Amino acid sequence: MAGPNQFGKYELQSRLAAGGMAEIFKARYPVAAGISKAVVIKRILPHYAANKQFIQMFTNEARIVMGLSHGNIAQVFDFGEIDGDWFIAMEYVDGQPLSKVLKRARTVGIQAFPTSFAVLVTIEMLKGLHYAHTRFDDSGKALKIVHRDVSPQNVLVSYEGQVKLVDFGIAKAKTAGREETESGAVKGKYSYFSPEQARGKELDARTDVFAAGIVLYEMLCGQLPFQGRMIDTMSRIVKGQFAPPRTLNPDITPALEQIMLTALAHDREKRYANAEAFQGALSSYLYQNAPSFQSSSLGSFVQFLFEPDLVAEGRPVMLQREFLDQVALWKKPLPAVPTEPSPQETAWGKDPQKSSGRKSSHSGPSPVTSEALARPPLPTAVRHGLLALALLSGVGFSLAGWSIWSTTGTFSLELSSQPSGASIFIDGAPWPKKTPTLLELDAASPHELELTFPGMRDWSRSVSRRRNERSSMHAELEKIEMSAPPVVPDAGVVAEPVVPVVESGPPRSAGLPDVVFKVYPKAHAVKIPETKAARLKLNPSHTYRIWTEGRASLGGMASPIWVTDVGYFVQGPNVSARESFGQLGPKSTVIKGATMLYAFLMDHAIDDNSGVIKVKVKNVKGGPTETLVVNAAQNVVLLEPNQRMTYVGFNNLTAYSVRPLENGPAPRTRGERGGTVSKVLVTQQSGFNVFEGRLLNDDAVRVFELGKMYKVKGTGFIWLTFPDDDLDDNSGSIDVEVIPGGNPIGGFRLPLPGAGTAFGQ
Repeated sequence: MAGPNQFGKYELQSRLAAGGMAEIFKARYPVAAGISKAVVIKRILPHYAANKQFIQMFTNEARIVMGLSHGNIAQVFDFGEIDGDWFIAMEYVDGQPLSKVLKRARTVGIQAFPTSFAVLVTIEMLKGLHYAHTRFDDSGKALKIVHRDVSPQNVLVSYEGQVKLVDFGIAKAKTAGREETESGAVKGKYSYFSPEQARGKELDARTDVFAAGIVLYEMLCGQLPFQGRMIDTMSRIVKGQFAPPRTLNPDITPALEQIMLTALAHDREKRYANAEAFQGALSSYLYQNAPSFQSSSLGSFVQFLFEPDLVAEGRPVMLQREFLDQVALWKKPLPAVPTEPSPQETAWGKDPQKSSGRKSSHSGPSPVTSEALARPPLPTAVRHGLLALALLSGVGFSLAGWSIWSTTGTFSLELSSQPSGASIFIDGAPWPKKTPTLLELDAASPHELELTFPGMRDWSRSVSRRRNERSSMHAELEKIEMSAPPVVPDAGVVAEPVVPVVESGPPRSAGLPDVVFKVYPKAHAVKIPETKAARLKLNPSHTYRIWTEGRASLGGMASPIWVTDVGYFVQGPNVSARESFGQLGPKSTVIKGATMLYAFLMDHAIDDNSGVIKVKVKNVKGGPTETLVVNAAQNVVLLEPNQRMTYVGFNNLTAYSVRPLENGPAPRTRGERGGTVSKVLVTQQSGFNVFEGRLLNDDAVRVFELGKMYKVKGTGFIWLTFPDDDLDDNSGSIDVEVIPGGNPIGGFRLPLPGAGTAFGQ
């Protein structure tokens, strides 16, 4: 009888990924008694399997791909149906998708691939592409295979340095039976489209040449040549507008830039005629510029990037000293992205011959910010009219050389993560901001959403929403646990069995529909002296009047959000738990008995912060006023997962009432002598008011006191914590009640950003 993980003759071991079309498993295939082979099973999702048109296309394409046998193509050796589930069985590659390699490199500070590695990966890709492009069937008829979906997600790089293409020839089956498959509709990852693909024209091998050029550009320049919203990206592709590679990475030689620009020629007649010609140009370049380069170094590079994952699997990584000495050289930053160039200066893809030897003195490439990328290349009124018509009709048309593509509009997604500050990748392309942030995505098709964070396992989801829908999503990232080395017992000694340690204790997250949750000072607390909070010594015999001056910006998705308040924590032998923390603003607060004052801001990321807030400290009996400076880019408390309680599930279009309750054992942070705590520190994600077109809240400190009601609005989650310096004497808990108000955000009258404090509102 088949086991729970048995799928026909295959044993499913672990799920590797899930997307809009299929879920992918690592599996074992028994070859003979006691012998099995690792394989990958791509199992088609049920709603596709029920579509006859899709299945027909799927089987036709699968038969073709099974005939491909090349070292740079992951071989498909089986396909069919098992218990109503259609599947493909393919070669298992022990490595990582190039998309994840790129992400991990950026995570460790390598913004651009080392040139030799990027060139080698592209050469190997092109070998596989040329092989497929030139295949014939049994009767001698050219198959005219075009991949149409060449992108980092479909390129695997093994830990030994092998490069293999996947999803070859299957791509066009993905949208079968969907509305987008009507004549003139586009398919695939639009950031990697060729101009003819964006226009819905007939494709040939030169489309894959163009896409391979985009992948090389992305590896060497740290960003895509065409990026942003779908309508703007498509416009740039059709017009051939992108930043010359050397403006983004000066280490690219003029000769290599010329090769890249030829591959990315807007006119396909001016591109390399085939993948072999592109490969030959890169091979010649690599031989001339790095004759001693060893292809095995690529495997070492991937092992270096994914060493924590390999070690966690019990696979130690041994890298040569010479290789490690090179790592520091790869971690230099790329030039700052200048302002958006004019169309004349960026239409480099139209004629690569004219760009040869041209100095990079123009204003530079398009910025990577979503706001700048949304700038229309057409007059605003014309563009909005065309876009509105396209959205209403749902069909594509062209006007004066412009193309408008089939689309169903956009949706908004408030994305947060634990821990915050995770890098975001959408369909393999980097998003310019980190979590938490607001995403605006094309609703025409599902998107592959991925988050990365140092020391955490990559998180991925397939996300799709209806047009104009607005929702929240929170990702709990899983820490990579290092495997302990095996213990070898002394001879003659029987080792005791290893008992796994199971983490227990209060939960660290909760969410709707649960409307009451607990916060524990013992489990949800942060040691402020160990953070980057600004600090000032005080005399415990003095009483101080303390207030703030100035303001700081915690960034924002649409415009800066200015705050005038900071959080504070004080130490002192006679300071009670009730008086130990709170918030400081322009209105003065009295503090006494303290030996040390800590002041801080709270945020989820600090890369977009600016400004300072001055904390003024004055002895009530007279004397000079001291100043403690809180820098928004430095003196920020970034709560770790083990320092907070996370409550998720808020709808950012709804207002909620949140109230700490006086239930259960009283919370204490300073033992019995310090008394009970009457409040808890709260920080929340920025929210965007779609009615007023501006940010509502900031990421700064809020203080919720027992028995009082507070409004939470325009956000997807909140964090709660107790500021402290010693957790050993903590006890008790606070119950927190969440009451959905049902009122849209637009029903509130709120002050404009910078018009006042954002604390305790």
